[in-house]
Amino acid sequence: MRVNNKIAVITGAASGQGASEAKLLASEGATVIVADIREELGLSVVAEINRMDESAEYVQLDVRDEKNWQDVISHVLNKHERIDILINNAAISGSQPDLLSTSEYDKIMEVNSKGVFLGMKTCLPIMKEQNIGSIVNISSHAAFVGQEYVHMGYSGSKAAVRTMTKSAAVQYAEFNVRVNSVHPGMMPPMLTSAGTARPEMRKIMVQEIPMKREGKVEEVAYAVLFLASDEASYITGAELVVDGGTIPYTPEALTLKQENRADWLERDPEIKCYLPGVPRATYMPFPFQIFHNSNAIFIAYEYAGATRDISLEALEPSQTDSWMGQSSAHWEGDTLVVDVTGLNDQTCFDRSGSHHSNQLHVVERYTLLDADHIQYEATIEDPVVFTRPWTIRMPLYRRIENDAQLMDFKCVEFVEELLYGEFRRDPLER
Repeated sequence: MRVNNKIAVITGAASGQGASEAKLLASEGATVIVADIREELGLSVVAEINRMDESAEYVQLDVRDEKNWQDVISHVLNKHERIDILINNAAISGSQPDLLSTSEYDKIMEVNSKGVFLGMKTCLPIMKEQNIGSIVNISSHAAFVGQEYVHMGYSGSKAAVRTMTKSAAVQYAEFNVRVNSVHPGMMPPMLTSAGTARPEMRKIMVQEIPMKREGKVEEVAYAVLFLASDEASYITGAELVVDGGTIPYTPEALTLKQENRADWLERDPEIKCYLPGVPRATYMPFPFQIFHNSNAIFIAYEYAGATRDISLEALEPSQTDSWMGQSSAHWEGDTLVVDVTGLNDQTCFDRSGSHHSNQLHVVERYTLLDADHIQYEATIEDPVVFTRPWTIRMPLYRRIENDAQLMDFKCVEFVEELLYGEFRRDPLER
């Protein structure tokens, strides 16, 4: 039981994502307060939870109304004497036809931004006095990127939630109150969705998601559960993105990415046998070997004979950009942390046209799990191309055969197309 005996208030819990969060936290031992403006739906969720022999009750709440908030929280305190968890989930969509509507802007900000603020305003003093508490604010992937199909007020409201979360986290950390945000990507349409609920629009949206599907409300609920639980006791001010791996491109960079993907045979540096860059060299389907002593680290890659010298001393900024960049490293316990700068803009992250500028900054983390496995993590930051840093993780496996070695590599331009091009859905003309 990950939240056993905790009192959790969840707004917008009468349907969809909020209902999923309520059911999950109840199944993990919490007493859940289903707070929503829609009584019939809210009572239905409570009845379902109670049928599972879990504990829940419904309270009617309009998150825009400060007096309503005060009344609800007073009721919860009178009955349960504390509030351990607040999940500010209630929100409305911004996918209406008129993307410049002032009335729509006001409505979105009232629910999505002011509603979250009022929830924190009401609960933070209580949690401070308790000297413990966890608040999880539901923001959105839209807090990081512009979206052509939603009202700008929606992105603005979710960005406000993101930054309010960080401010509250700093202000209340010393009182053992944690405040974090969750940022879902494409999910099943809200009840208030219009444009984004259309099948043709959702088909377009899915194509930009690496996992090629929309998310499930349960997947967001598990992220919320983790942040609400004591498992996240040293995490505050964090942004947990649940978006299927969507890379946070700026609108201009996304356009170029789409062009690269459409013309990848001409634009992908791998096709032309160029060096792969960092971090791509690590996850290409070719082995590499790490050599190290107490003073230096050297990595030799099979693909294109690429190499890296990694200094264990701080380096001056590189005077020139290069394919593999400049790497310096230090140890954090059992984790080797490698700082990579000085990369040129000629490499791509993959065959889908994912690109970067020469402002790319990569921080790699190599953690030895056992004799044959390393956990690899790379955080990617590029203010020219991406709206925020993003991270990839994967295990690396040692080749354990007795004769394992790097082979000679000969790159022939377009060899893959020559060998397998006939199997394309639409073969290229030759």
